[in-house]
Amino acid sequence: PDYLEQDTSAHNKPTLKEVVYAVRAHARETGRTVPIFNIEIKSSKAGDGRFHPAPASYARAFLKEYFELSIQEISTIQTFDERLLEALNEAYPNLKLIYLTEHKGRSLKEHLDQLTFKPYGFSPKWKLANESLARDCVALEIALSVWTVNDPADMQAMLDIGITSIITDYPNRAIDLITQQGMEVGH
Repeated sequence: PDYLEQDTSAHNKPTLKEVVYAVRAHARETGRTVPIFNIEIKSSKAGDGRFHPAPASYARAFLKEYFELSIQEISTIQTFDERLLEALNEAYPNLKLIYLTEHKGRSLKEHLDQLTFKPYGFSPKWKLANESLARDCVALEIALSVWTVNDPADMQAMLDIGITSIITDYPNRAIDLITQQGMEVGH
């Protein structure tokens, strides 16, 4: 009931490889460019050894498949788990890593102090974003993305403060808003 625009149908959760192959096939069939993949890796300390490997092993397993798919030039990797960000960066420092967060009351500096490197991007829950954060990210040359913005008015508010990347459950709404304003939708 909360997602009246969604089509309901049974599906299996695809693997990363299946997604990449399907997207490439669709791009070939339609004559479009393969879009940027924004890959979120789920992990937590409580899940280590139970739902996923510990960070170093997880990073190695993920990167093996990631490089076999040859998507490093057209992808970003995001996670909430600072340990996994560190392990990924240690294994391959040129990755476009995005630090996801939902911590209220922690400044950008306090977030970045949790890492030993500067990430490619920072992605807070959209309600935590403001003009000051947008300016700080620009000054540090860190991409700023927000999640999960579903209402067009909230999307507009994010655009107004300088956010250039929005994660949403309704890409059609974001695309409509962006194109109505004469802006270009990223690939």
